[in-house]
Amino acid sequence: METLKLETTFGQHWRAHPDARPIFEKLSSDLHAAEERWQKRYCEPFWDACRRLVQTPAPTITAATFKAMLIEAEEVWNDTELKADCMEIVEADFARLRGECSKPFDPAQWLATFEGYGGGYVVAPDGALRLVHSCDSELKNEACRMRKNVSSEQLRMIERHIKRENDDGSVWDRRLATYREAAQALRLHSDEPCDFEALSAECDAYEAQTAIHADAHVEALRKLLLTPAPNLRALRTKLDLFDDLEVADGWTMAPQAAAQLARDARALIAEESSC
Repeated sequence: METLKLETTFGQHWRAHPDARPIFEKLSSDLHAAEERWQKRYCEPFWDACRRLVQTPAPTITAATFKAMLIEAEEVWNDTELKADCMEIVEADFARLRGECSKPFDPAQWLATFEGYGGGYVVAPDGALRLVHSCDSELKNEACRMRKNVSSEQLRMIERHIKRENDDGSVWDRRLATYREAAQALRLHSDEPCDFEALSAECDAYEAQTAIHADAHVEALRKLLLTPAPNLRALRTKLDLFDDLEVADGWTMAPQAAAQLARDARALIAEESSC
């Protein structure tokens, strides 16, 4: 557009016009400065984030593949030495992950990882295991991947592991203790005075700590409600917790927790009736 203005003002051969040259040089300088500002504001943070992501060990084969595709993007990697170094990191990822895939399947470790990604399980009255995961978790894709990739034999191993732990009530007791600790920590934090100035660093730090305690409380509650109740006392505890509308209302896991409560009730009532 600016060059068209120059042509309109100085004619078709404006490049040879002495008065047009300073204007053109000023336009070129402004364009170069704008490109530098764009690169500094947008490109450099993007490149830095890409490099830091690539240098982070990949937790899965999918993540390692994504890193390899990212490195191959020429617009990101203009340094051939850096590209070679990063490819070595990805090759190390694949070698490590292949080694992990060859290890014997550990149902306890798999379940702990799945729950760490926001997953959980419910046990139907017929004993069938159903793996579930939250729909609003940032890690839901990883939990979904684990759920899809587990084989039928591995699922049976997970079922046997869960049954062994549920039979003695150890899972329920452990998760109940974890929930009570998280609830107590949240209460103590909420009781702390918060007279910080809005938008101050102290206020931001307090709110960040509040979010940490709140997330831990919700996660502990989620795991507890999805754990089969070993007895009627445990079922009453779950019903009291689920009755808290502030927790259940709008919670994406509420339908699954309610379904588990129904299974608990049917199983325990049937058990009582048979005695």
